[in-house]
Amino acid sequence: EETLLSMHSTHFTRNGSQIYWEDLFNDTIYNINKGIPSPFVYIDFGEMKLPEDIIRNNEIYSNNEITHYCTDINGFRISDYYMFFSFSLAKHSYSCLYNRKNNSVYTFLYINNDIDNMPLGAWIMAISSKKLYSCIPMDLLVAYYSGIKNSKKEEDKKTADNIEKLLGKVPDEMDNPVLVEITCK
Repeated sequence: EETLLSMHSTHFTRNGSQIYWEDLFNDTIYNINKGIPSPFVYIDFGEMKLPEDIIRNNEIYSNNEITHYCTDINGFRISDYYMFFSFSLAKHSYSCLYNRKNNSVYTFLYINNDIDNMPLGAWIMAISSKKLYSCIPMDLLVAYYSGIKNSKKEEDKKTADNIEKLLGKVPDEMDNPVLVEITCK
């Protein structure tokens, strides 16, 4: 049986001197000013908002009734240009990137790399200006590499060769994680 997982590595983030906080099962992100939280942004999920009568505790992760509701806003990151957070829907983790300059919103399961077609992890660890930073664990990279190296598609084989070229060798589980820098357009 598949259950939801809590992905809160931290509940706090900052941009310059401003500190922000989000909590489990919450649809509001707070700004902390002089130790006092005040609402900063409300995430409006509309009809997909988790109903108030569902108890919010760790048992929620095994509650199959909530799969059609958005839950567990987490991983909030912010810069002067972007806001990022993840949320759960139908037992999958989605990511949302909001452009603060033009009010556009992008929701995705993963970020597709437009250089070598490798899907990048959607979990953004940090944001600075127009750059997003993520990390690909080597076991994920090794599994991806193995799958495309043995593919019959020429494009996949080129991507595998490019990974070897960038690393200087065939990737293995003993390598360090890969830090990914994404420049937003």
